[in-house]
Amino acid sequence: MKTGLFRALALTAAIAAIVSCTKHKTTHRGDYDDVNHNPNGETEKPTTEPKLEKMNAWTIGYSGREDFVETDGRISKVERIRVSGTGKTPYLVSLITVGDYDAIYDGDVMAFLKDQAKDAKEEFIYTTDPNDILFDRLKSGQWYGFIVGLSDKGEATGAYNYIQFNVNQESPTEAYSHWLGSWRISRDGVSYDVTITQDDANYTYRMDGWETGASIDKNTGTVMDQEWIYTWFEPSNGDMYFVSSFVGNYDDDNLGNVDEIFMGQVNYTGILGSKGLYIIDEEGLDIAHAEADASDASAATIYPCDVVAVFDWGNNGEEKFETKFSVMQYMCYSFDNERYYVYNENVPALPLTMTRIAGDEAPHTKATLQTRPRTKADVLHTQPRAHRSKTHTARALTPTTTSTRER
Repeated sequence: MKTGLFRALALTAAIAAIVSCTKHKTTHRGDYDDVNHNPNGETEKPTTEPKLEKMNAWTIGYSGREDFVETDGRISKVERIRVSGTGKTPYLVSLITVGDYDAIYDGDVMAFLKDQAKDAKEEFIYTTDPNDILFDRLKSGQWYGFIVGLSDKGEATGAYNYIQFNVNQESPTEAYSHWLGSWRISRDGVSYDVTITQDDANYTYRMDGWETGASIDKNTGTVMDQEWIYTWFEPSNGDMYFVSSFVGNYDDDNLGNVDEIFMGQVNYTGILGSKGLYIIDEEGLDIAHAEADASDASAATIYPCDVVAVFDWGNNGEEKFETKFSVMQYMCYSFDNERYYVYNENVPALPLTMTRIAGDEAPHTKATLQTRPRTKADVLHTQPRAHRSKTHTARALTPTTTSTRER
């Protein structure tokens, strides 16, 4: 368990946010409320226990990866899944890696079907037959694709069919490989030495080292040496993107059940004056992007992404506020306290400089990187979703006081 000071952040206003940078993920915290926002809550039990039945007349197939033109003209990679034979039965299409399914469910199909049906959003329930569904790009490897039959109440009936398919690993391009290695990210005397390693070629990286080491203020911070995040590669411009994302779920000695997340904050300086930092509580938003220096391969700059926000100030009305992300950092959300906490206050503000480092200065190698165990909450929270191009809504939270929280 980590120890350190946390800053409490209290929910105060609602905010609608539109991000002008490329959106790389569509997973949202709260898709599975029973797992994340209400881990101890009870759900209504079905009137009859479902009976498992494999529906051979239902077919599901993986048609491969293709380009998809977004409303803003950019090109996204998506995966096409085709379903047929379901008739008028309501159903979900759920994708899960073979590794996650085996580790979490160990062949218990009914448990998987029930988890998929629990709190399923209406936009992901289908009655179309046949149906072609586009999913956000999948990572390479072995996958299961399930058709999950539902009742009119949205409960799993036990009816299902599935397919196992493979997504091939691509060969890394020169542009993707540019970001691999060790870098020093710094500004205003605060720096982090990070290691960027290949996760899925031409798609994602793993970055270790953010908020770690001696640069953390020992009086107000927590050394995050065991933490890491995914970053995303954008092939259209060769940039690497830092995306707001779910990190993990755990039980804290003082805060209870928490979600650990990587989020961005904005510095509000609108019509109400300077009011400090607001968290943009929405997963899948691009916070910042690293752009390589055209004349120096060992240098880059991390620029903040733009946000167009509508603040609801209650009796004071609404305000449209255009700004950029100011900070990106690890946080946690306590379900017991309904508050956000940051692990460190000494996090450098955007934009940031990146300088390649090597030799004795370089941090740990890939062989020594830590691996987080996957839990059911992690799996349900990060399962692929059908591709959506849509406006995001988010919540704004303001800092209050600093208080000691040991865990």
